[in-house]
Amino acid sequence: MKKTFVGEDGKTYQVKEKKPFYKKWWFILIAIIIVVVSFLMPKGDNTNTANNAEISYNPVAISQMNADLKNNALKAEKTYKDQYVEISGKVIVIDSSGQYISIADPNDEFAIIGITCYLKNDDQRNIVAELSNNQNVTVKGKVTQVGEVLGYSLDVAELIAQ
Repeated sequence: MKKTFVGEDGKTYQVKEKKPFYKKWWFILIAIIIVVVSFLMPKGDNTNTANNAEISYNPVAISQMNADLKNNALKAEKTYKDQYVEISGKVIVIDSSGQYISIADPNDEFAIIGITCYLKNDDQRNIVAELSNNQNVTVKGKVTQVGEVLGYSLDVAELIAQ
């Protein structure tokens, strides 16, 4: 399709009008391929037994975890990282923004560094809002990090005040 217009010099010009990119054959072909591939892709469903399996939390003493970390941080990392654990201890830090709490061995009066437990929802934050330092809690969750300086990090699945 040609478009005709008159220039400033008074001459008549004809210019071939370009199609917009979305009307070009290659764009339409790519769009069709994307649609077909999206229909052929397997849909995610919740019938996968690995995802729906009940998680089993292994009870572990904080004193044991700390001793393992102090004795050999690499071994502690291999033992606890990505493991689901249930730990009981006393609250030593309550984060003002409600992102985490730290718990320590209830038998250690002078604990400074504990296990950092990251809260995942408002229900957990509401429980923490009612806690106070030195109160005993039980936490179930997944150990996400192990380090000789900062200790353990845990994503909380369940928090039980005692």
